[in-house]
Amino acid sequence: MPEATIVRKALVYLTQGHRLLVFSHPFHPEAGLQVPGGTIEEGEDPADAARRELTEETGLGGFALQGLLGQADYAWQARIDRRFVFHATIAVPVAKTWRHFEANGRP
Repeated sequence: MPEATIVRKALVYLTQGHRLLVFSHPFHPEAGLQVPGGTIEEGEDPADAARRELTEETGLGGFALQGLLGQADYAWQARIDRRFVFHATIAVPVAKTWRHFEANGRP
């Protein structure tokens, strides 16, 4: 049996006080509620990927990455997602809801 491919992912739990940012993906509503995250690029530091993904997926700035909460492997299809989970906080006012579409060319 071939060895599974490992794909590194960064996920971010963004909080403001007692609020946690979650969103639904407009092109894949069946995925349910999610936190910002995505694939870590080749040679990219997981913390840098977390910052990038948070900005790309929310359009927000003014957040502070607090640190790594943990790491876990998740077997999915013929690969393993190695998930690096971070906590970030934001002090600037954030609307309760808003629409944002990623500008990186990937739906």
